Amino acid sequence: MKNLSFFIILILVLFSCSKNYSPSFDINGTFTHNITDCENSKNLEENCNEYIWFNDDSKDSIMFGGIDYGIPVTYKIINNQIDFYNNNGTKSEISFKIIDENNLKQIENNSIWLKQD
Repeated sequence: MKNLSFFIILILVLFSCSKNYSPSFDINGTFTHNITDCENSKNLEENCNEYIWFNDDSKDSIMFGGIDYGIPVTYKIINNQIDFYNNNGTKSEISFKIIDENNLKQIENNSIWLKQD
């Protein structure tokens, strides 16, 4: 009986210490951010909008920092934070805090990204 009690307590402790977080809403979709004071009239290839396209299976594309193409990445949500990983497995330079189902806050610069309908 002691072993059974110990086993049950051990299982409860392990599950309560889990850092994985899955939001209670569907993250799939497109989030956008307009770059403040962006001037691209002299270089039309520079993009004044940033995008994240969340797809199924933790795969998405991000377009940020004025680039004009989406970068394929994977993502993980841990403790209400979204971290992105490049195809070679290295962590990307961009990450977000989930505010709610329609808003993400970029950790590096506190900008707010809005989910598009």
